Amino acid sequence: MISAKVKGLSLGFFATLFWASYYPAARFLFGEDADRCDPMLLSWIRFTISGLFFLPFVLGSPARRRAFFPMVAKDWKALLGLTLSGVVIQGVLVFAALKYTTAARGSLLANASPIFTVIVAWLWLKEKISPGMIAGMVIGFAGIGLAMFSRSSDMFMSSGASTFLGDMFALLSGAAWAVYTVGGVRVVRRYDSLGVTMFTFLAGALMMPLVMVLFRSSFDFGAMTPRLWLGMVYMGVFTGGVAFMLWLRALKFVPSSMLGAYGYLSALLAAFLSIVLLHEKLSWLFIVSAVMALGGMALMMRGGQKKGA
Repeated sequence: MISAKVKGLSLGFFATLFWASYYPAARFLFGEDADRCDPMLLSWIRFTISGLFFLPFVLGSPARRRAFFPMVAKDWKALLGLTLSGVVIQGVLVFAALKYTTAARGSLLANASPIFTVIVAWLWLKEKISPGMIAGMVIGFAGIGLAMFSRSSDMFMSSGASTFLGDMFALLSGAAWAVYTVGGVRVVRRYDSLGVTMFTFLAGALMMPLVMVLFRSSFDFGAMTPRLWLGMVYMGVFTGGVAFMLWLRALKFVPSSMLGAYGYLSALLAAFLSIVLLHEKLSWLFIVSAVMALGGMALMMRGGQKKGA
């Protein structure tokens, strides 16, 4: 019989694998259909698919359905704030980043969100920062800086091409996710995670047309190829829906602290998938910078655990 620990770690691994696959999948779509890929239109479609995925799980459960509507009535302002930061801004930025940078770079920089989370929590909630956390942030930011100066290439981009715009988008998406993380602590602890996630995705889908009008984005669904539609279904269902369900299931078998290391594994898995599937080539400078960034985040998180002990 499989132990609860093995079940939990296995479920957590597959959730992380789906999340990691988002980066090479998006990069592939931009590489193959660059002229047809409008990041905002595709984000709108993806948010809608993810929200609809959660719909039967939330409204199909009497308990969740009874809790959902009072949650919206009471905390709709906070929920809309989470939608704006964690879905609309973060989702569009990280997706658009992969039009201009490689999957491994995008994943590493977007996953720098723990560093920004500590800073946002210090500024917003006045949480204390330990010396270990400061040391981790310094090392992490140094690694991020080196990564942005390094060179990478894949089957769609030569090693001499600039990735600065994509790198900045990915980094800013990590900052937006940090705002979502800190701002969502009270909401997520009070309400059902599935209900909150469904609301943010569907509300994000409703916000996107206005965002697209403001940025003069395209509404040309006729430009969508079958490959783009399949990509959006994969991202909306598997990287947005199934991964989240697997993660919640994993938490029933093991504590969240045991799954924490998967946050670092996600960037490594994305790099591995990109090397295998997209022939991405990483420079030694990027590899060193990735070790520094992930090591700094690990040191920072360890310092945070000691502070809370």
